Amino acid sequence: MLYRVNVRVKNQPVIPFLIYRFVYQQVEGDFEIVASLDDLELVDQWTKAGLMITAEPGVDSVNAYIYGSPDFGVNMQARYVTDSGNSSWLGTGSSTLVFPLLLKMTKVGDVVTGSYSIDDGVTWVQENEITLVIDGNVYVGLAVVVTTPTEAAPTATAVFSNVSITLLGE
Repeated sequence: MLYRVNVRVKNQPVIPFLIYRFVYQQVEGDFEIVASLDDLELVDQWTKAGLMITAEPGVDSVNAYIYGSPDFGVNMQARYVTDSGNSSWLGTGSSTLVFPLLLKMTKVGDVVTGSYSIDDGVTWVQENEITLVIDGNVYVGLAVVVTTPTEAAPTATAVFSNVSITLLGE
């Protein structure tokens, strides 16, 4: 099954320099999410798409995000404090983005690990492992972000396939 996630600036809450769309489901406990990022339109240099874990589906919530970006490769970022307006860039950034790109995010307790594979899951590269404290259930899913200074930006579309969420320890 293919999932197309569009970010359209019009009719979206606009935060200066950030427009995003998050398609999610609520999950309890430890889990792993895997998805194939099959395509991503480049709208601006920070167009990115990937997997996100967050305390709340709002834009400025505590979260971890592993993503692919046409200009910056694969990276991981996190926001440790709600409403801080800041995210820490945690990744090393691969030099180029190759499709399809398999992304994986695992949450065990407060430890979140982001990984990627460019060889259909034969080899996984760990982008980062962080401690992210989120009490209770989390929201996990597909996120697409466009960073743009105006509402005149075009729509960005990311294509995902083979999305799976596996509960761990059950």
